[in-house]
Amino acid sequence: MDAFAARFARLQDTAGDRLLPELLSCLAEPIGSVLDNLDRAEKLGLLESTQTWVETRALRNRMVHEYIRNPAILAEALNEAHDKLPLLMHFVEACQAYAPQRNLA
Repeated sequence: MDAFAARFARLQDTAGDRLLPELLSCLAEPIGSVLDNLDRAEKLGLLESTQTWVETRALRNRMVHEYIRNPAILAEALNEAHDKLPLLMHFVEACQAYAPQRNLA
């Protein structure tokens, strides 16, 4: 459980906090707050919904912080995280496909 939660958190952190700003920078787009960057990714078609990403971030925080006090919350969060994996994977794959289309790869 710990490994899954840690990898899920790392995937979201890496995708949203490193990959996206780097891609936007290569596109000569301004780098803003995380929400601004996510909104831009949504406009570029890389992300289905900024709101869903934010909700997934809250889920990530629940897995990392809340499980210490309540194992039932952790179990629920782990199941939700499993359901959110396609969102994260689609985002990374969309970024990987977008870069060559813009001659960035």
